[in-house]
Amino acid sequence: MVVSDDEFWAHVEDMNDCRKKCEFCGHLFAIRTSISRIKWHWSGIKGHGVAICRQVPKHVQEAAFLATEGANKKLKIRGNWSTEDDDDADNKTEEALVEIVAEASSFGGLTLNKRVAREDALPIRELVGEAFEENKKAIWSWLRNDEVFCIGIYGMGGVGKTSLVKHIYYQLRRKSDTFHRVHWITVSQDFSIYKLQNRIAKCLGLHLSNEDSEMQRAQELSELLGTKRPHFLILDDLWDTFDPEKVGIPIQEDGCKLIITTRSLKVCRGMGCIHKIKVEPLTCDEAWTLFMEKLKHDVELSPEVEQIAKSVTTECAGLPLGIITMAGSMRGVDDLHEWRNTLEKLKESKVRDMEDEGFRLLRFSYDRLDDLALQQCFLYCALFPEGISRDDLIGYLIDEGIIDGIKSRQAEFDEGHTMLNELENVCLLESCDDYNGCRGVRMHDLIRDMTHQIQLMNCPIMVGEELRDADKWKEDLVRVSWTSGKFKEISPSHSPRCPNLSTLLLPCNDALKFIADSFFKQLNRLKILDLSRTNIEVLPDSDSDLVSLRALLLKGCKQLRHVPSLKRLRLLKRLDLSDTVLENVPQDMEYLSNLRYLKLNGCRQKEFPTGILPKLSSLQVFVLDDDWVNGQYAPVTVEGKEVACLRKLETLKCHFELFPDFVGYLKSWDETLSLSTYNFLVGQCNNDDVAFLEFSFLAEVK
Repeated sequence: MVVSDDEFWAHVEDMNDCRKKCEFCGHLFAIRTSISRIKWHWSGIKGHGVAICRQVPKHVQEAAFLATEGANKKLKIRGNWSTEDDDDADNKTEEALVEIVAEASSFGGLTLNKRVAREDALPIRELVGEAFEENKKAIWSWLRNDEVFCIGIYGMGGVGKTSLVKHIYYQLRRKSDTFHRVHWITVSQDFSIYKLQNRIAKCLGLHLSNEDSEMQRAQELSELLGTKRPHFLILDDLWDTFDPEKVGIPIQEDGCKLIITTRSLKVCRGMGCIHKIKVEPLTCDEAWTLFMEKLKHDVELSPEVEQIAKSVTTECAGLPLGIITMAGSMRGVDDLHEWRNTLEKLKESKVRDMEDEGFRLLRFSYDRLDDLALQQCFLYCALFPEGISRDDLIGYLIDEGIIDGIKSRQAEFDEGHTMLNELENVCLLESCDDYNGCRGVRMHDLIRDMTHQIQLMNCPIMVGEELRDADKWKEDLVRVSWTSGKFKEISPSHSPRCPNLSTLLLPCNDALKFIADSFFKQLNRLKILDLSRTNIEVLPDSDSDLVSLRALLLKGCKQLRHVPSLKRLRLLKRLDLSDTVLENVPQDMEYLSNLRYLKLNGCRQKEFPTGILPKLSSLQVFVLDDDWVNGQYAPVTVEGKEVACLRKLETLKCHFELFPDFVGYLKSWDETLSLSTYNFLVGQCNNDDVAFLEFSFLAEVK
């Protein structure tokens, strides 16, 4: 069963018959009841097909209510009238607007905050075999021992180290006395003291200053972790040793319990792990059980196919990751010839080195993907070692042209989700949640290594800290990514000659304040530039010459005051300038005739400049956020007749100052049949007097 990483599980008890029991009232739930359904039990809200708990503590009920209502569908029209003069006139205006809204509803309706609820879920693989159960018991016994502080789990890539420790993680998370003190950190090869400190701090909800020294940051972490009740810290995929004290991890009595996974016994020893477990490959019988479980075949295999399937399983050498991936790639295959062909190709690709065995199996599963776009989508995921939200990834895939030729943005996202589902189904991607709790995907580290090998030949990429080294910027580079990087500027001496570079992703680097104009001079084929959530103040003028650019993403650049002319960026399709402090709307936006996505705030202007929107007839998403200036609400308005020119809109968020503007836009409603997500504010704001209505049908803006 999939168990979500949700603190509410701490209030649910496991029964011997695999059912679940509410710890407050003793109500029994069916075996596969989701945590979302159990939250309704505690929320106090009737009508959801689940009994209401009468003994739930108030603080749990309130938390469950917020968790369910926050994701539940809501329908509302909000009227906010705080002016005191001429109440009767206001009421008449409101009644008239409601009548207009009701009339417009025949073209799709005006409602508020429709959101699709989703259960937070992080998959956990059910492993088979006696060794797995014995290893779990050993780890539990060590965790209960007050004299054991560091436990090492080691073994070759793909053998199941991470899956074993995930079981321990979830069991700790489901215990009411430990769930809030269990933290999972994926370390990987780009390890640094600074980065590990940040990841631990994020888990703890602690803000560490970028300006402080590593020693000062370590002291803050140590004070928080060094409590009488120990924290459980799981460091997954550790490649090298480090001194826990330099990070701020207190490993002693009343300190942390540390669990590490690594491919190296040497790392376990270097970290001082007295207690260690080597995870071995599965036996033949265990491997066959796992293969058949993941094959999910609806009908019994013929004796001939079953014999070949057993041989295919043998070729997987007992590696769970390889077994699961191979079974996923053969799911639904009945033809004897195809099974026999698969076995022969596997034998032909035989390798001598056991460590390469996983690569061979994973590459075979990749080669079986029968669609070029699906393969490109899979390879693109290698840019995000820590995982990425599905919506962010699909946005990049659209910008890159991997998802292309589809008329509507919603259809493009549907196609993207379908592709990611398929990659999850064949076990090449794993489902996860990103740092914001959004549904995402990630790669197993061994699979990511395999993708790097594939791309070395014809699509080289560079990920992480190595991009600091100017010598690593080779001419054949195609994609570069470093999320949450740590560098303060890109100096004039760095002007990479990368004529094939199509993607440059440097988001969430809050230390970055300056990019030299020379940096973009030789990046003529760049399609995607993401500098979101950096602290740059000026976008270099050379950005104006990136004539191949499809996406310019500057969301959350809170110091950004200037963007150069966009006149030459005629191919631009996505422009995100939201949550910046731009003083003016960028020059020459009217030339962006291919623009499909535009998000920005008001740029300190009371009205969005006229004459631009009618030129942007391809827009599918237009979001104009209101400004706050010196702590005061400063709405940015737009003319209704200009918005009415946008006949392909699917998402619209804007503010109409005058009611005739709103009415004028509503008259075009039947000509914008594609509109599915909207938020209109209508009315005026004068200092302390606020008079406006809000009409919304909000899905997630993509």
